[in-house]
Parts: sequence; structure tokens; C-alpha cells
Amino acid sequence: MSRRPRRPPGHRLCRHHRAGRPEGEILTSEGVAYIVSAIEAVVATLRGVDEDVDSEDPTSSGIVEDLIGKLEQQAWFLSAEVRKPVR
Repeated sequence: MSRRPRRPPGHRLCRHHRAGRPEGEILTSEGVAYIVSAIEAVVATLRGVDEDVDSEDPTSSGIVEDLIGKLEQQAWFLSAEVRKPVR
């Protein structure tokens, strides 16, 4: 029997992801939308701390900015999976 991995003590899912977490069997489009929203939440958090990181350590800020770009790219790639063409 497989068990769900334990979260570290004190870890809580943000309100957005607790409420929007799909349960049971879901459509691929719902899974993609959930993953994209989770990536966007991480990007928003990184953007929120980037200025503070930059003031402490500009090199680390560059790493954060690179990570933001890569995450945004992945969110775009994933969202393209369910995008409807505009005609």
C-alpha cells in the first residue's frame, strides 16, 4: 500500500491550492490547469522576494531571476497543452 509523502512540520498548502486541489480522477485539462496555477504561485512568491534577495546577494538574485524565467516557460508549455486556438 502506498502512502502519501509527509510534509515537513509546519508546512501548509496555501489557501489557493487547498481550495483548488482536484480530488479523485480528473480530466487532463484540469490537471494541467492546477499545475500551471501552482507554478504561477511559485513565480509570484519568487518575484515577491527577488528585490530583498538582490539587496543581500546580487548573484543569488540572478539565479532567482533565471529560475523565474524557466518556470514561466514551463507554465507556458504546459498551458499550451489545453489552449484553444483563436480563429
